[in-house]
Amino acid sequence: MNIKAYVWDDEYHGESHIVWTTTQGKAKALLAAEHDEEFTEIRVRRLPWADEYGDSKKIPAEEFLSRGWWLPCTNCGTPVYDDTATVLDEVEVLCDECAKDWSKEK
Repeated sequence: MNIKAYVWDDEYHGESHIVWTTTQGKAKALLAAEHDEEFTEIRVRRLPWADEYGDSKKIPAEEFLSRGWWLPCTNCGTPVYDDTATVLDEVEVLCDECAKDWSKEK
């Protein structure tokens, strides 16, 4: 069985959701059920670079950022992009403002 990554961009909430499954139809069904959406309204696309991870919690923050995604600042929730990120570890990132405060504490 060949598990592949698929992504759905929820434009209403401004979020993207990744699932791993064998087919596009299964990805749509999983996402529709998980987010209380109509199957026919979900549009998924392949995300080949994420195939190897098998779970969004295993994708390193640097990988997301280098691929053009944004992540919320661990401290304040502000969207953080590659050019404004201070990556603390595999999952935690800080925006410029919080990074200033963090570096003062150190």
